[in-house]
Amino acid sequence: MIMKRLLENQAMGHLFIHIGLVKSMLTEKKSYNYPIIANIEKVIVESPKVKTFVLNIPQVASIAKPGQFLMVWVIGYEEIPISISKSDPESGELWLTVARVGTTTEYMHTLSSGDLLGIKGPYGNGFSITPGNIILVGGGYGIAPLSFAAEELAKKEAVITTIVGARTESELIFINRLKKIAQNTLYITTDDGTAGFKGTTVDQLAILLEKDVSFDRCLVCGPELMIKSTWKLCKQYDIPVEASLERYMKCGFGLCGSCMIGPYRVCKDGPVFTDSMLEKVSSELGIFKRDSSGMKVHF
Repeated sequence: MIMKRLLENQAMGHLFIHIGLVKSMLTEKKSYNYPIIANIEKVIVESPKVKTFVLNIPQVASIAKPGQFLMVWVIGYEEIPISISKSDPESGELWLTVARVGTTTEYMHTLSSGDLLGIKGPYGNGFSITPGNIILVGGGYGIAPLSFAAEELAKKEAVITTIVGARTESELIFINRLKKIAQNTLYITTDDGTAGFKGTTVDQLAILLEKDVSFDRCLVCGPELMIKSTWKLCKQYDIPVEASLERYMKCGFGLCGSCMIGPYRVCKDGPVFTDSMLEKVSSELGIFKRDSSGMKVHF
């Protein structure tokens, strides 16, 4: 009986430790760590596989930063991480741009105005939004958080160059939005040449860097192999890089470890990685990711 009580007390002690750990994680950042039920105000079709869901959640829009993400509960399905593609503190409007890539996002694409989502966050560190000569490189729907960053950089009077790429013209998104941004020079690339330069974003970046290496910083988001190639190219020219990485996530605030890459938790230490962080994960970058069980698997 005494041994049983000791074991029960020991177990209870571990429980209190874990509860304390969770509480500290939930309170150390300014974010909403309980689900806010948000109404979908509007759905915008960006491409055959990408839609933007416009929500009105002033309490989140007022604190969201470019590069951060939300944990989005699609009712009846999973909770998934989604990058913020626009946030307007004045109107309370917040955009989530979502590619149809799995069961949850497949169902999410069937939702329409008036349907509900559960929202937690924002989480993560975000991009540096400071003045300078900044180049943005976005592949596929990776241009979504970069468009948000470009608009905020323009408010800081930064000089912006944006390279946006996709496999084909029909998959390009946010082109008109990017054209409206002040002091933004836009380059479009497609793998098949149906729009803009025929080639990849990295090919276009290489051409630009042969002529101009005065960029203060490069922000990049997209397929991980593209991110790795962009980082290596910028490294040759001593241009600092901030790269937004994507990983499978369960909690969003650093507890579960499912989004680990090298020594970092993408949700907590990222999702935006600096040069020094990329150096530490270079052996995994573009090669391995983790599945839902936490096992490393090849891309």
